Amino acid sequence: ATNKYNALIAQGRWGAKSPSEQRIVALTSQMETLKGDLKLSKDLIAKLKKSDPKKEVDGKKKKKETNKERQKRDEKWKKTPPKAGEKHTKKHNKTTYHLCPHHDAWVMHKPAKCRANPTHPDYKAPRSATP
Repeated sequence: ATNKYNALIAQGRWGAKSPSEQRIVALTSQMETLKGDLKLSKDLIAKLKKSDPKKEVDGKKKKKETNKERQKRDEKWKKTPPKAGEKHTKKHNKTTYHLCPHHDAWVMHKPAKCRANPTHPDYKAPRSATP
């Protein structure tokens, strides 16, 4: 067995690739060279960015805003109270918001119809933290 192993190494047949493996390696290298030739020019990339900023350009995708991020952004302005002398009603994105004293935030319902108000007929007392 050792003699056969040494003979195959001397002939270059030990561990040699089969013809199909050699072809796969050759095609892979050709594909890699073609990929390099097909890259977009810098001028074309700049034009694409100007025309449609949402499109994927040079491999970078624009990240969409998640619901959690949008909710945090909304909470930020909704928790900001009005300055002295400002109205307690405002429009934001075509929606009217009212400052609710029970929520301490800008909400869509009027303060008189707030279910967190103890005088409201649908009021339910908050659950206690301990069982």
